[in-house]
Amino acid sequence: ELARKLEKMVGLRNILVQEYPEVDYGVLYRFIHEELGAFEEFAAAVMSFLEREGRKDGTA
Repeated sequence: ELARKLEKMVGLRNILVQEYPEVDYGVLYRFIHEELGAFEEFAAAVMSFLEREGRKDGTA
């Protein structure tokens, strides 16, 4: 599920970086409000992974 959300973000990033002449700001607004939480979810997953790995090698 998280991977799917992140894939959608990559697609949006590509559209914005390429400066397509017609960006649908309604879609952009909706995306920000509905999907931005995936960044927090990703950060939590990374922190959890790092904590687990730290316990394995004795650094945490």
